[in-house]
Amino acid sequence: MPGRLNRWIPQAHEAHLFHEIYIDETSQNDHAFLVLGGVMIPHAMFRKFEADILEARKPRLRSLNSKGELREIKWSMVTTGDYEAYQKVLDSYFSFPHRHMRGSHHGAFKFFCSIVSLRVPGRQYSKGKRGQIGFNREIFFHCMSIGRRERRWLFHVYPDHRSTTQSLDKMAFKLSRAIAREHDRRDHTFRRVRFRFSHDSQALQVSDILIGAVAYRLNRHYDKPNANSDKKRLCDYVLAKTGFAKFIHESGFREKPFGTYQLWFRRHKS
Repeated sequence: MPGRLNRWIPQAHEAHLFHEIYIDETSQNDHAFLVLGGVMIPHAMFRKFEADILEARKPRLRSLNSKGELREIKWSMVTTGDYEAYQKVLDSYFSFPHRHMRGSHHGAFKFFCSIVSLRVPGRQYSKGKRGQIGFNREIFFHCMSIGRRERRWLFHVYPDHRSTTQSLDKMAFKLSRAIAREHDRRDHTFRRVRFRFSHDSQALQVSDILIGAVAYRLNRHYDKPNANSDKKRLCDYVLAKTGFAKFIHESGFREKPFGTYQLWFRRHKS
């Protein structure tokens, strides 16, 4: 691999290449599918994106918790009467590139989603060391898929924080080494992989809502007689806006490995 360790520090001439990948997950175990993924934002647009989402949350989704901190927005928190407020946030997300990134020099603004079957015997992601290793493996393969699809950019990766004894310290190096073995000529494609707390990141919270909608449909919560009507409306809205509605249906789904919103099935062995 070209370059030395000090090249892991972003260089001035590379600044326009850096993108931030946010990764959240939902529906671990006890479901048919694990859904993992999130948004990719140009590093230079990150602060503007965070401010844009915070503004869109007004007034209903700007309440504080008992500690005086801004409450998180997430799929599990959607309840009756929340549809319009969450739709407003999603509208801000979906319209962001049109409003702020007109012109190719800004970079790419995309959503990537990996679906993992939990029907494979022994596959688990939340119980003990084996589950933690398995989850880190899914982050690895998810990032590799993005790196192969987006060959112009360099990446910082921020998975949602989770309690684990498995460190991510070496994952950026392993990802960069693995993609270099595929004759990729970028110098250290992945520069950083670090957990980030979702309550500090609007990008992670938006990612949670998007993958939550996908999981709600795939794991058939949508079809239950007591399904929340606002969640169903929000699910329909997300699937329509991403184009996933044509690829996710009652009997399963097909991959959508192209465009601004991508959906694929992980076929690697455990």
